[in-house]
Amino acid sequence: MRVALCADGRSPHTQRWANAVADRGHEVAVVWESPDLPGADLTRYRDSISHHTHVRPTPQRRPLMLPLAPVTAHRLARAVRPVVVHGLYLSGYGWTAHALRTRPLVLSALGSDVLDLDRRTALSFPPGAATAYGVWRTRRAVAAADVVFADSAAIADAVVGHVPDTNTRIVRFGVELTRATATTRAEWRQRLRVTISDMRSANFIGAGDTTFVFDSPRKPVSATAGTFVSAGSPLEHGNAYAAVSYYPRPGGGQLRRAPTVYAPGSAVDLTLKVADKSGQMVWQVLFPSWGQGGQPLSVDTTSGLLEGGGLEMLRSSAYGPMYALAQRLRRGATTPYDYARAVMRYMQIGFAYDEDPPQRAVPLEDFLFRDKRGYCQQFSGAMALLLRMGGVPARVAAGFAPGSLDSDQGDYVVRDTDAHSWVEAYFPSIGWVTFDPTPTAAPARRPFNAAATAFPVQSQGGGSSARGSAVNRADVVAHGQATPLWRRAWFLVLVGLALAAGAVLAVVLWVERRRHPPGAPELAELERALRRARRSPSPRTTLRDLERSLGPDEGVLGYLSAVRSARYGTGAVTTPTGAQRRALRRVLGDGLGLRGRVRALWALPPRLDTWPVSSRRTRA
Repeated sequence: MRVALCADGRSPHTQRWANAVADRGHEVAVVWESPDLPGADLTRYRDSISHHTHVRPTPQRRPLMLPLAPVTAHRLARAVRPVVVHGLYLSGYGWTAHALRTRPLVLSALGSDVLDLDRRTALSFPPGAATAYGVWRTRRAVAAADVVFADSAAIADAVVGHVPDTNTRIVRFGVELTRATATTRAEWRQRLRVTISDMRSANFIGAGDTTFVFDSPRKPVSATAGTFVSAGSPLEHGNAYAAVSYYPRPGGGQLRRAPTVYAPGSAVDLTLKVADKSGQMVWQVLFPSWGQGGQPLSVDTTSGLLEGGGLEMLRSSAYGPMYALAQRLRRGATTPYDYARAVMRYMQIGFAYDEDPPQRAVPLEDFLFRDKRGYCQQFSGAMALLLRMGGVPARVAAGFAPGSLDSDQGDYVVRDTDAHSWVEAYFPSIGWVTFDPTPTAAPARRPFNAAATAFPVQSQGGGSSARGSAVNRADVVAHGQATPLWRRAWFLVLVGLALAAGAVLAVVLWVERRRHPPGAPELAELERALRRARRSPSPRTTLRDLERSLGPDEGVLGYLSAVRSARYGTGAVTTPTGAQRRALRRVLGDGLGLRGRVRALWALPPRLDTWPVSSRRTRA
């Protein structure tokens, strides 16, 4: 199979990709930009790989070659004869891959190139018309692609947000040939439509990890992982937007089989600020991840360097008993998932929901071993700490439960009483998975009965159930009315431009009327049309002179005959027909190109004026 790779041949990623495909027995043709190939070092490529060049014209670079671009691309496609075309970038080399007109077409979104799908964020094009052209070309290439490889779910969601229905797949940087280890499923990614009612917030509300926000009246900017906030004024009543969220709902078997090798970035969710007996934060400790082993390390809060002595710090702190509990629960677990289940079971026995717990210097420690009652923040905070101490990256998520279903409207209505917090534990190749240790007696807890179906939850009757009757949190789709048209930014801009154009037109007409006061009604339109078309006649010009200069078109002669009849009362008094007006408009613009035709349209707009006939008739 012959594969055409349109990419920067100087890049090590291109070299690695091409060599790997060639080593598997395929024919590879690398398509370079013309200036890059001469003098390039080709020793890093396999000898069987062929190299070709392609000129990619743009309005700024080689604009005269734009009409010939399809011809040169067709010649290249005939020379290479690829079975598959792969472009390593959405813009630029993605255009080249698209120009070859060969299917299947594969594109790779490598990161910042997704910004080239939006005129507001495009980085690869000069400002102005070049940006509009570049975004248009990039979207055309993506829309034609059979599949777009993306390095992450966020990049894939950004592509789909700008070019809906694009087939995307998550791969490693778009150049790996081995099958991706991610076990994510398409149904774990949801598209939501959210309408803000009686609240005002800078946060964009989603479900799970929000990876992309679009169709929003406010500009979204990324905040903490999986969240977006408004870059300007907060969201308010009537605002609506669309969001793409990732909410995994794996089964117990999938969680048990998940890898236990965590990336270095997971250290953020394995640290703890340690308090002394009085509740003062005095140290910071990093716990080893599940598959790493070893003892906790102390973290120098000034330099960030890791040092020994973390275990001693924990044992002498207020969290010593909690760490001992975490180690005891972990000894009976073989996987992070089994350990999370053990923590859940521990917190379901002897604990009660209470919205007014006692005030303590070290609230989570006293919640676990002394009070055993609290609200959702105590339950989720305690479980997150126990998970971190056991080597499982965890975080506390705060937001809202799904609310209640309005069956008449098909919407989920979320109120302030649905405010809730829960725990999210990280599993490599799956993502952040929800665990909710709060008892079902909590006001906002019941809708989460099925949010983590991989483990049993205690029902109010004391029974155990693997599934509740509520709907999964990631399945919630809020169907709401979009932001009113009159509040959308683009509509307000159009209205502003229309008002400005109307004001300019009014000034122009006022100036024209001052400079050229209207004369006889039957002559007003003809005089105005000739003047605007820059064919102003001399004061001695007669209607017969105009017939000789503008004729012999029958429509023009008919128009001038109608003027003569209205002016001098010769024959029946008529007004020009629409065909006669079009004929005069055409003659006024003849020989002046597009600019002349536009001026003729301004000179004689497509409407039919009805002249009041003058009471004074003058005979020739």
